[in-house]
Amino acid sequence: MKRNKNIQPRSIETLYLELYERLVNERKSFPDAGPIKESVNQGVYVILKNGTQVLHVGRTTRNAKGLLGRLQAHLRGRSSFVKSYFNGDGSQLRKRDYSYAVLEVADPYKRAYLEALAIGKLCPKHIGTGANSILKE
Repeated sequence: MKRNKNIQPRSIETLYLELYERLVNERKSFPDAGPIKESVNQGVYVILKNGTQVLHVGRTTRNAKGLLGRLQAHLRGRSSFVKSYFNGDGSQLRKRDYSYAVLEVADPYKRAYLEALAIGKLCPKHIGTGANSILKE
């Protein structure tokens, strides 16, 4: 991916702060059954356990169903996160302990930078040590 010179680090930090705010105040639970209801726009998302432990940070790439498509893929066991963390059983996310937050971001470069920054700051258990993955409310 070529570096987009129009993206300023402060703009990514501002997006991160907005995403973090949603993690703290606007988390959504995965539905007990049936389809998930989410935007078909592109963006970045975070999956949490018990509302504070960050398990996974991800982004959409070019999926036509955007955030909805990615979160459905997790529920259906079609993601590396679910395969490694839940042995492929995405239905585990339907338990009351798991929630998520999303931030729509149209620009693909900003999505990539935001995902990287969120991974670095939140250190999700799925790909990191999980050492810093506790949100402070």
